[in-house]
Amino acid sequence: MAMFPRKFALWSRLSLLLCLPGLVGWSEMTVAAPVAPQLVSLTFPPTADRGAPSRTTGGGTRQGGSCGVAVQESISNRLTALAPSNNVITTVAANPSIYIHVPSFPEKEALFRVIDRDREEVVYQETLKLTGESGFLKLQLPDDVELAPNIKYEWGFFVLCNTDDPEQDRGVEGWIERLPMDTALQAQLEGMEMSLEKAQVYAENEVWYETLEILLGRREEYPTEWLEFVTSVDLSPEMAASPIVE
Repeated sequence: MAMFPRKFALWSRLSLLLCLPGLVGWSEMTVAAPVAPQLVSLTFPPTADRGAPSRTTGGGTRQGGSCGVAVQESISNRLTALAPSNNVITTVAANPSIYIHVPSFPEKEALFRVIDRDREEVVYQETLKLTGESGFLKLQLPDDVELAPNIKYEWGFFVLCNTDDPEQDRGVEGWIERLPMDTALQAQLEGMEMSLEKAQVYAENEVWYETLEILLGRREEYPTEWLEFVTSVDLSPEMAASPIVE
């Protein structure tokens, strides 16, 4: 009976020695940081060429540049539509917006217009004053101007550089088309908030404007997804960081 405590103590010390390497190793382990959940992939599907004009104008033209903008070919010096590579903006909205990247024009006026291509009729036109800031300009159709589904419209944005010589004006044009909201897409969007998942549904259904509107409004929150979306249609990462101007 007297031997049992000594045997127990000896066995305890032996067990502790056997466990020490494991204990030391455990104490020196680095605890891995939790892995952030993977967010949705937000690329816009490739679009076929439908004959629309280029979504980008070049740099300044002749004689030192037009509109007071120096002659150079940097992205920041171009009028560029935020549009798919085929420059056909698709939407399910009756009165959507068009976003243009504008360089820093020194307080010029600009003309924005939308034309029914089949009827060759101007459905909306306005003149606006540029602030001189460079960035994304939002061109909003008013509530009383509605695009009809399945009608092809042509839009244009022209900076009025010289009233005596319209050839000095700089502009960019494109097409916009309102798609009918089919029941399958409506069912997918049912109950969804303005989230990345909703933007993904629009993108998968090739609805450009709604995808852009969601992502542009949340690009500070989701910069990776915003950049992925922009570069998927070959728009410049440099331009993607531009501010929104009024």
